[in-house]
Amino acid sequence: MPAEGKLLVRRLYEEGWNKRDFAALDEIIGLEHVNHNPSAPQLGTGREAYRDIVKLYTGALDFEFKVEDLIAEADRVVIRWSVRGRHNVELTGITIHRISEGKIVESWGNWDALGLMQQLKSVRPAETAVPAARRQASRHH
Repeated sequence: MPAEGKLLVRRLYEEGWNKRDFAALDEIIGLEHVNHNPSAPQLGTGREAYRDIVKLYTGALDFEFKVEDLIAEADRVVIRWSVRGRHNVELTGITIHRISEGKIVESWGNWDALGLMQQLKSVRPAETAVPAARRQASRHH
C-alpha cells in the first residue's frame, strides 16, 4: 500500500494540479473526500469541492507543484511540496493524504499562507510591520 499510495499522490500533483487534468482528479480523489484546510474551511467537502480548490488556486496564481518529499506509512502519504507561479510567487507546504480503496479520501494541509499574502502584497512583511507597531506604541507612552 505505501508504494501505491505514493504513486497516487504524485499523480495528484503532477496530473491533477500541474496539468489541470480533471479526469485524473476523478480517478484519484474519493467522491466523499474531506479536506481539512484551515486556510479555506468554507470550500467544503467532496470530489467537486476538491476540483473547485484546484480551479481556484491554479486560476488565481497559475503555479506548478514540485514534489520535494513523499513519505508513506500504512494508509497515509505525506508530501512536502513547493510551488512557483505567476507574480513570482514561491511557497512551501506539507500535506497528509489518507487513502482508502485506491482513492484519496481525506487530506490535511499546512502551507505558508502568510508568506503568500506577503508576496502578493496583501499584508506587510513582519520585519517592516513590527517596527511600525513599536513606533505606534511608543507614541502613546
